[in-house]
Amino acid sequence: MVTRIATFASQQALVNQMLTAQSRAFDSQTQVGTEKKSQTYTGIASDSFRLISVENERSRLDQYVKNNSIAETNAKAMVTTVESMDEVIRLLRSEMITFTSRDLSDASDEDVSAVTDIQARAFAALNDMEFFLNLQIDGKYLFGGGKSDSPPVSIPYDNATEFQQDFDGLGVTYPTTRAAHLSQAVFSGVTAAYTNENIPVQGVATDVTRVTGAAGDLITATLNDTTFGTLTFNNVATEGTIDSSVQNAFSNVTVGQTILLNGTETAGAGATDNNGVYTVTAVSGDGTQITVDQNFATGGGATEVLGTGVEINLAVPDGTTVFLSGTDVTNDGAYTVRWPTNAEIGGIPLNMNAAAPAVVSGDVMWMSGQVIDASGETATFDAKPYYLGDSLETEHRVSDGRTIKFGVNGLDPAFEKAIRAIGQVLQGDLINNQQRGLDSLGLLNDAIEHSPQSTEMPSDLQDVAQRLALNQSIIFNAKEDMKEFNGFLGQRQIELENVDVTEAAVRLQDDVRALEISFATLARIQQLSLNNFI
Repeated sequence: MVTRIATFASQQALVNQMLTAQSRAFDSQTQVGTEKKSQTYTGIASDSFRLISVENERSRLDQYVKNNSIAETNAKAMVTTVESMDEVIRLLRSEMITFTSRDLSDASDEDVSAVTDIQARAFAALNDMEFFLNLQIDGKYLFGGGKSDSPPVSIPYDNATEFQQDFDGLGVTYPTTRAAHLSQAVFSGVTAAYTNENIPVQGVATDVTRVTGAAGDLITATLNDTTFGTLTFNNVATEGTIDSSVQNAFSNVTVGQTILLNGTETAGAGATDNNGVYTVTAVSGDGTQITVDQNFATGGGATEVLGTGVEINLAVPDGTTVFLSGTDVTNDGAYTVRWPTNAEIGGIPLNMNAAAPAVVSGDVMWMSGQVIDASGETATFDAKPYYLGDSLETEHRVSDGRTIKFGVNGLDPAFEKAIRAIGQVLQGDLINNQQRGLDSLGLLNDAIEHSPQSTEMPSDLQDVAQRLALNQSIIFNAKEDMKEFNGFLGQRQIELENVDVTEAAVRLQDDVRALEISFATLARIQQLSLNNFI
């Protein structure tokens, strides 16, 4: 006979309520143990979108802080390196001031010793510059521009004597202009004919080798009338100017660049009046005008209009050192490119017009010194500049809305002037060319602090250090701002996902008490029987 009072339905209802109470107690226990409102986003559905947004923003800020920390380290290392360079160059300058005060005209033993000493110090400074510019952090070379996987600067000499084996200061001299110093000209597989001759070169009778190849063999690039549009020629004192109708037509042409003007038919006369070899002495800020070292045969506003086929061929800059290697090894070695004036070329005589060899077509080049075997060969001419990186300016993204350029690589005029100054004094025959010491001192001064009166490109070591220090400061401030904002977001994240521990503990106690009562109630009901009431 059934004597229990509770029915199945009531029993099941009590069990369900007990399980509910048990679930609440478990959730409360989890909240107290983890201090989180929920272990899943669904548990805080109303705040889940805001929480996810905050978490994503904090993750993004964390990544920016990491990247900025790396960039700050790089900037700090570059600042320290440039400051070290400045110390080296200032020390060399002080020694050069003492050296240039000497009179070397009698070439005494003391003079020879002074030359040897200053050149040893100059070579040490050159090695220091190479070391500093090859700064490497985390496997990246910081002064190589976009090419950061290999050393950007190469000085392939172990001592001053080896340096002077290439730059003897007589037939082969160290470049005196930025264009010649940084020329990257390489002509490979040239079928070269040689002519040894003694001709006037810029007013001085000089032993040279005339190199003749095919048209276009000995130029690095060509600008045509689609680039510069209409050209206007004028003469100013002993120089000439070329004006282009196109903005920035000459923006990539540098001072010291040698150009070969070809195909001119000034004022529609049909004559090639202005064909010739010229060296650029100035480029206007808007890139529409270049100034060259010689007058034009037809100046006075003569024009060349679009479509007349005028070319400006970029040749190897005057004063560039090229290294010859060919099938006849007796000719191998270093030579200095020298360009006679147009009047001197006409006196050889050589053609400026159509008949080969047409100098302005890029098939002729002169080198100081004379080759041993002038019978001709297949040869390569390589300028081999000290800088092997590229011209890209590395950028760093500080934040979503800000990107900064470091803008400093081994091509910076401050570094280039310092290295060129060292090369000037380090080359051979210094004792007979004291002016080179003065020129070197002038370049060192300009590398340390650029003079507004200088014809050299602006930038100096102080300016470079200041630019890098400014970048370092910008990165540091941005990083600190991000840390502060990240801390604020962290507090907001805590508010969204963390539970009030005191409140959760009280709730846990209530839930546990309710669960205990549920257990007791279920147990008591299960004990009830009709027999107890009969």
